[in-house]
Order: sequence, then C-alpha cells, then structure tokens
Amino acid sequence: MSKLRFTLLFTFILILAITSSRAQQTNFAIRGEINLKTVDFDKNTLISLDGDWSFYWKQFIPPEDFLEKVEPEQTDYFTIPALWNNFIINGKEISGKGFATYHLKVEIDKLDKIYGIKVDRIESAYKLWIDDKLLIEVGNIDTSETYVIPSWEIKRVLFTPEKKDFHITIQIANFDHRKGGIANSIEFGSDKAIESQQNKLFSKSVFILAVLLIIAFHHLGLYFLNKKEVTALYFAFLTLSTAFYVISRGEFLVNYIFGVLPFELNVKINWWSSLIGLSSFAWFSYASFNKFYNKKILKIISYSIAIFWFIILILPSCYFTHLIIIFYIVALSTIIFTLVGIIKAVINKETGANLVAIGTIILFISILNDILNDTGTIITIVAVPIGIFIFVLIQSFMLALRSSLSQKQVEMMNAKIETLDRIKGKLILEQNYKLRAPIKILTQELGFTKGYIISPEDDTLEILAGCDSEANYYIDRLPEMILNIEQIVNHKQLPVELLLDLIKKKKVCQLNNYTKLEKSADYFKKATTKQALCYPILENNCVKTVLYFEDKKNKISVNNNRISLLNLLESQILTIIENDKIFGELEELTRTLEEKVEQRTAEVYQQKEEIAAQRDEIEEKNQRLRIALDQKEYVNRTLTDSINYAKRIQQSLLPSQNSFKNTFPSSFVFLKPKDVLSGDFYWIKEKTQELDGVVNEFKIIAAIDCTGHGVPGALMSIIANDLLEQAINEHHLISPAKILSSMEIGIKSRLQSEKNDKRNKDGMDISLVIINLTKSEFYFAGAHNPIYYIPKGVNDIEVLASTPYSIGGFEVRNKVKTFKETSIKYKSGETIYMFSDGYYDQIGGLKGRKFMKQAFKKLLITNYDKSMNDQYKILNETFISWKSNLRQIDDILVIGFNL
Repeated sequence: MSKLRFTLLFTFILILAITSSRAQQTNFAIRGEINLKTVDFDKNTLISLDGDWSFYWKQFIPPEDFLEKVEPEQTDYFTIPALWNNFIINGKEISGKGFATYHLKVEIDKLDKIYGIKVDRIESAYKLWIDDKLLIEVGNIDTSETYVIPSWEIKRVLFTPEKKDFHITIQIANFDHRKGGIANSIEFGSDKAIESQQNKLFSKSVFILAVLLIIAFHHLGLYFLNKKEVTALYFAFLTLSTAFYVISRGEFLVNYIFGVLPFELNVKINWWSSLIGLSSFAWFSYASFNKFYNKKILKIISYSIAIFWFIILILPSCYFTHLIIIFYIVALSTIIFTLVGIIKAVINKETGANLVAIGTIILFISILNDILNDTGTIITIVAVPIGIFIFVLIQSFMLALRSSLSQKQVEMMNAKIETLDRIKGKLILEQNYKLRAPIKILTQELGFTKGYIISPEDDTLEILAGCDSEANYYIDRLPEMILNIEQIVNHKQLPVELLLDLIKKKKVCQLNNYTKLEKSADYFKKATTKQALCYPILENNCVKTVLYFEDKKNKISVNNNRISLLNLLESQILTIIENDKIFGELEELTRTLEEKVEQRTAEVYQQKEEIAAQRDEIEEKNQRLRIALDQKEYVNRTLTDSINYAKRIQQSLLPSQNSFKNTFPSSFVFLKPKDVLSGDFYWIKEKTQELDGVVNEFKIIAAIDCTGHGVPGALMSIIANDLLEQAINEHHLISPAKILSSMEIGIKSRLQSEKNDKRNKDGMDISLVIINLTKSEFYFAGAHNPIYYIPKGVNDIEVLASTPYSIGGFEVRNKVKTFKETSIKYKSGETIYMFSDGYYDQIGGLKGRKFMKQAFKKLLITNYDKSMNDQYKILNETFISWKSNLRQIDDILVIGFNL
C-alpha cells in the first residue's frame, strides 16, 4: 500500500510540475505590444514574450516599415507560442507550409543594460531583427520552396536597445516540416539571466547524458558477461536511444559537439532515437515479465516501428513529419500494451513490478503531455526527455534490486546445497539397510523432533520407520506395524484423521496453527506440537510414501527451504525405501533358500539321468547329419563345376567383347548375369551381300533377353544363337523383320509350343539392328524390346518402338505375329543403345523401388556425349549405388555404340 501511495504522490508532483511550469508569468503581449516597464531585470529575471503578435501571412515585411510607422496589410494577431497550422485566414485553414512575418513592440524601463533574447527552434528557417538590426539568421528564408534551406538551432544573442520601445521582427519560411510557426516561447531578459539559463540547461543536458551513458554501458557490460541477461541488453538500447534523443533535442547538445548538423539528419536522428527507444522499451518490458505478454502483439508493434523507421530513412522530413499522428498512436499503443502486462505483474506480485509500473506511468504521462503540447491543446514544457530519464533511473534501480535479490537467492541456494550435500553424505555413509537411519538423519537435519516414513494403503497406514528424539526411540518396519485407523489412534502415535485427509489432497501441507482444525485437534493439544509438516511423495499421480514431521521445541515456522530440500531428496528417499523393500524380500528369500536348494538338488539328479540319455541320442543324430552334409557338399561341388563348365561353353558360342570392340570401336557392353549363366546375351555379325546387283556391306547386332536366367536362360540363349545363325547364314535373310519371323517359326518348332494343346511360355525378347554401311542406313525390328537412337545435333533420345510381343512364348489369339521394321538414314557419330529390361527393373534406392525406364533414359541422355568407357563406368557405378546391399533380380544387358 505504501508503494501505491508513493506512485500516486510522485505522479501528482510530475503532473503539477508540467502543468504549472508557466504559471508564474503575468506580462503578456496584447495586440502586438508588450509592456515590461514594471519588470526588474536586475534580478536576472527571464520573461517569455508570449501573447498576441502581429501576424502577416504570405508576406515578408521589412523591419524598416515598422520603424517608419508604415502600416502594412496585417493578416491578424497570432498568439505565440502556437503553430500556424489550421489557423483560419479569410475563412480557410492554412497548412504548416508557407511563410509569414511576426512583429512585436516591446517597452522597457532602462536603457543602460545589456539584454538578451533566446529563441528555441523554429521550423524551419527564420530571421530576427531588433529594430533594423539583423541579430539572428537560421537557414535561408525565401518565398519559394526551392531556395529555402532549413535548419534546427537554438539561438541566444545579446544586444543594447537604443530606445525604451523597440521592435522585434521575425520572418519565417517553412516548407520542410509539418509544423509551421513559433511553437516555443521566445525568452527575453538581462545578459546574466540569459547566460545563467544557458549554463543551467547545458549542464542539465550534460548531466542527463552522462548518467544515461554510464547506465547504458553498465548494462551492456552485464549482458556481455552473461548473454542470458537479455533484459540488460534491451535496457541498454533504451538508455542509449534516450541519450541520442537528449543529444539531438536537449539544448541541441549535438551542436556543441559536432557543430550544426544538416536539418534532415537532425530531424531523422530525433525520430529514429524515439522509435528505437519505443521498441527497446516494449522488449525490455517483455523480457522482464514475459509470461504476462502476448508475443504476437509485441511482434506486430515491432514490425510497425520498423516500417516507420524505414519510411523515415527514405522520405524527406516534409513528408514523414506529417505521420506524427500515426507515431503517437503507435507510441500510446506500445505504452498501453506494456502497461497492461506490468499491471498483471503487479497483481501477481512479481519482483520489481511496482517500480516498473511507476516508471511506465510517468513515461505515459510525459508522452501524453507532449502529444497535447505538440497539437497545441496545452502549453507546457517538453516532458518526454524528463519522463524517459526518470523511467531509466527507476528501471535501473529495479534491475539493481533484482540483482541484489538474485545474489541473496544464490547465497540461500549455497546454504541449501551445503545442507543437501551433508544429508546426502550421511545417507550414503549409512550402511544399515533399515529405514530408521534415514528418518533419523532427515528429522535431525531438518530441525524436527519427531519423524515418520508412512506408506498409505486404502484406509490403512503402514509405519515403515520412525524416530522421536525426545522419547529416544526408533522403530523399523515390522509385520505388526501395519495399523488401521483405530489401532493408530489408540497408540496415539499420529494424527491419523488429518493425515488421511491431507493424503487425499496430494499436496504438501504446513501446519502451525491448530486452533481451527476440525480433525485430530485433540491430538495436537495433547502432544503440544508447535509445528508439523506432511510431505507426500507422488509416483504416477498416486501417493507412494508420506514423510510426516513434528516439532515440539522450536517456534520457527515451517519454511520453504525445508520443503525445497525434500523436493531435491525425493528420488533418493524413494530409492532408499525401495532398497529397504528389496532387503526385506532378500531376508525372506534367505529363510526359504535351503529348502529350495534341497528340492532343486533332487530335481538336478533326475534331470542328469535324463540328459545322459538325450546326449546319446543326440550323438547318433549328429553322426547321421555329418554323413548327409558330406553328401550335400559333394553334390553342390559337382553341380558348381558343371555350371562353370556350361558357362565356358556358352561364352565360346557367343561373341566376345573384344570381337564386339573390333566391329564397333566406339562402344561398350554392360553385361551382368544374375547367376553364373546368363539368359541375356548379345550377337554380332559382319556380312557382305549383293542387293540389286550391288555388293553391300552389313553389320548385324542383336540384344536378346531369353526367358529365365541361370541354366534355363543359358539353354534358351543357345537356341536363340542357333536361330540367328540359321536365319542369316542359311536363309541369307538381311531384313530384321524377316529374321524375327524366321526365329518365331524356328522356336515353335524346337520347343513344340502347341504339342498336345499345351502352351509353352518360353521365348525371348530381342532388338535387332542391321547397318548397311554402303548406303549409310540402318534397319531395326524388335520383339518386345525397343532401342534408343540419338541423331546428330539432337540432345534427346528418339525411341524406336518394337512389336509388342516376344519371340515364342504365349500365342497372340487369332493373330499371326508380324514384326514391324524401321529404316533410318544415319550420319557418322550418331548413337544407338540396345538393352534388356534387367537394368531399369532392378529394385533399390531408399524406398526399395524399381529404377524405372524414365530414370534409365535420363541417365543415358545425360551422359551420351561422353566416351563409351566413361558411360560404361557411370552405368556400373549407378547400378551398384542403386542396388546397394539388395540382391540382383534379373540378368542385365546394356549395349551402346556410335555409328
């Protein structure tokens, strides 16, 4: 309550200071004149030249006109300080952009003094004359926006008036800021008063800046020492942005350090520092009490501020200063957002929340004051720098308070750890498996006089162990210690009714006031207990064990330190109880062990005889198995030798890869049988034959995939080889389609496919290419196997389709097998690929799927321009990688050659 009163009092004082900052002035300008004859300037008095000045809109009146008493065309009287924005002239509101002349006649009592005049910043360029002497020139004024040069400066000049009534003429031009006119008071007084005021304001700015920088760098240091302290980082950014705000605004301190900065840069620094400070303030509040804030809203605010910051970066001041209302909305929204979270933190009694609330309320009031002051609703001092400074000081104290509390918590934690280590050390050193030792250690170390370890079971309580230092007795678990409620009450050992009630609640209960108890109240009165602690240990949301302690001597109330120690010791206490249970079971096992050993010994003798009989039987079976294995090894060895011999026969019948290389120098053959023998094979032939009276040279190449693999596939490959030889050498066929038809007839004859109306599915898939070297043509026909052809200058594969059925195999119902033949004129260097289905049907990859035709086709077209040796290596490496440790499922044949 005292903190709340302090907050309200401090807030009231700040409001009073802001609103009453101008209440002492009594001299005001009336209809363009101000009488200061009654003011004693010897007392270093400063007078604000506030009131009604003569105002000339869209006119630059020379000061000589006022001295010569020429009556220029006056627009109206204008009260300063105030903006000319929205001032009504001839029934129309004017904007902040434009130019005008202000005039004031001043009457004083003494001439033998040096006077001074102080002009705060005026947007955005102006000149000031005393009579006809030009004393101040800031920027460059002109009636055209093109020639106006804006600037921000605070000016103080000294002068000696030549007569007791003198004229002040101010010409202002503004085309670069949303605000136009004289927004701050112009102060007049003696030279000493002006100098004293300058020194005070400068000293105040330097002091505030120094304090802010010290606080900022201090908290930056805290963050770099501990990167988890993000609160210190955000607070440092807030303080640094405030420092920049003070540099750019407070008495224009930046002018003393860097000289006069460009107008645009000065305005942008002022706005940027405000935006960074606003964002840092929001994130600082979030970091301090993050559980009371919605992070999504905070991000929206941060993005809004970032967009505003970027707009200020790219736009000139004459545009972005008109967004001040949006800035005020964002600023007030941020303050309200943070204030709501802080109020929640105060309600929940978070550490330092009251201090943050005080600082935030003060900052909110100062921002609200400046908004009202900026819009002309009230006339006060600029309060935001003061509000931010007070906020920073309060938050710095709050962080220091938190640091102090953290240090105290560390000290308390160290003491707790020492106690915990001492208890654990004693529990480890205690070799007795009985629970009386642990409960004695816990009772003494936690400062109690009586303690029990209790196991609750339905409506019964089993006392596992207990100790009472006053009665000097200790108990261990015994079979007769399982007591029901009536028995325990009669023994007067525990407040049973209360304990059962607390166990149902499953919460730690601290008891130090028994006057209001309904259950077991008589027990506590008779036992003269000062305090008690019931600590249930849960496992799977069920009370596994209860620790119950009483203290009859000490008057210190049960504190959280004892409870936290028990929290840390929970697992070890459960382990000790489990060990006690195991030890009890071991004792029970020891008592029955001898009987079980005798029983087992008799069983072992009986089993020994049975095992001896089984051993003889097993030896006989092993002998028969060894004979069978030897026979199997002989058969396997004979079969393997036969297959290897068959492989040599097959290889002798079929063309070698060297002969293939001689026929097609730029080529490769990728042949990978699934077993020793292969059903996939290739066949080549060079031949000359007369056609139309001309001898033509031919190269014939075939890629054949016979049904099956291993021995069946090899047998079929020999039949296919004979059929090819017969069609070409005996029948002298040179057409691929006719050769395939001849093979179809031959395989039916040899396999007797239709004998006894039984269909034979054995056959072969074949792709056959005959190259006419004389005519530079090649002819293709295929049975179920296409070929890939890559013409010269084309970076894609042309698929030459085959007839969609095999040689032999199943019959085509009601149809005679005819084979399509394709003729193509080729150019040297073009590429042909012939293959079986083994490569792209191979299972592999991460998901155990087929390689697929599309991937096979892509692999070939990607590498067709490489050498044939390189293509062979790529096919081999890709296949090995794809198959990985899976088995090969079929024979594989891929042939590539250049024409």
